Amino acid sequence: MSNLSLKHLLLAATVAIAGTFSCRQAEELSSEAEIVSFTFDTSVEANSIVSSQPVINGDSITFSVSSDSVSERLSALVPTITVSENATVSPASGSAVDFSQGSVTFTVTAQDGVTTRAYFAKAVTDTTDNPDTAGAADFTEFSFDLNYVKDYDPSKTYKLAVIFAASKEGNAYRAASGSIMVVDNVTIICE
Repeated sequence: MSNLSLKHLLLAATVAIAGTFSCRQAEELSSEAEIVSFTFDTSVEANSIVSSQPVINGDSITFSVSSDSVSERLSALVPTITVSENATVSPASGSAVDFSQGSVTFTVTAQDGVTTRAYFAKAVTDTTDNPDTAGAADFTEFSFDLNYVKDYDPSKTYKLAVIFAASKEGNAYRAASGSIMVVDNVTIICE
């Protein structure tokens, strides 16, 4: 009889231990995949060309570099990136990243290993330190009248060349690399 009691006691203990482990809930893994901050330590030589810290806007990250930046210097920037708790980012925070070819994709993977989010970071040239482009924001809209040297004859065919220039010289486009001149409205009236 004592042998039977010992068996019951061992069985009860086993059930109690198994019940304890089976009632424990599995730890839920986070699905957060966010870049919380993205900065450059400008005291580091590789990052000395960064003239304004990055701004995160949705999945876009933009920062400014000095106008004299060359591709060799853009190819070795070292960002410091903070992501959601227990998430990872690739390329990794603190590693050299090549921004010389344009936008770079940073992929954040959540703790759950399934959820990911892509961010697109790019450098833009800061034109405020370039004498050729400084004051570009001060350009204003203008119009002018053409002085005709001959009377207009509607029965003839004429050729017209219109040249748009965005520099003080008027004959060359001297702006920051990657800049675009936008002409949004042109009206030519022949009367």
